[in-house]
Amino acid sequence: MHAFRQLVDCNYSYAFSIAIKILCSEDDAKDAVQECLIKVWKNIYLYNGDAKFTTWMFRILSNICFDKLKANKRRNKVLRNDLEKLGKGIHDNYSNIETALMNKELADKIESISRQLKPKQRIVFVLRDLQELSISEVSNILGMSESSVKANLVYARRNIRGMLEKVYKYEK
Repeated sequence: MHAFRQLVDCNYSYAFSIAIKILCSEDDAKDAVQECLIKVWKNIYLYNGDAKFTTWMFRILSNICFDKLKANKRRNKVLRNDLEKLGKGIHDNYSNIETALMNKELADKIESISRQLKPKQRIVFVLRDLQELSISEVSNILGMSESSVKANLVYARRNIRGMLEKVYKYEK
């Protein structure tokens, strides 16, 4: 039990940050992480050490988040509770406040636009571009081939770029 507590303590924050970026809801993210930890606890005997433990755990989490996204889409549920935006990750150590504000605005728009992506594209985008995992790590977590991860990432970035161009076109 003590060892499991250590696993939770070491991985909860990172798991939560992934879940909230995918689900855009603090409550849904907490539920997903809790569900993930329960599944890890119940299925720890299935972990065989072929991959890093965190890869195995985040694969479970990603599947749970993916299922939640699909369920939300089926019910036409509008994703609620804006994140405190990706801007939280942008540090205020910029020398130019105006640049920082423009970067935060862009990050907020990208975060908002990413909510409109298809679930697989969104998960790949969050893990690769927002969490800065390697293609290989994303592939292992999602159980997808690296080429499939790359393809979904290309489509996600293309869709985001297209939507950003529309937003900026209408703002001018």
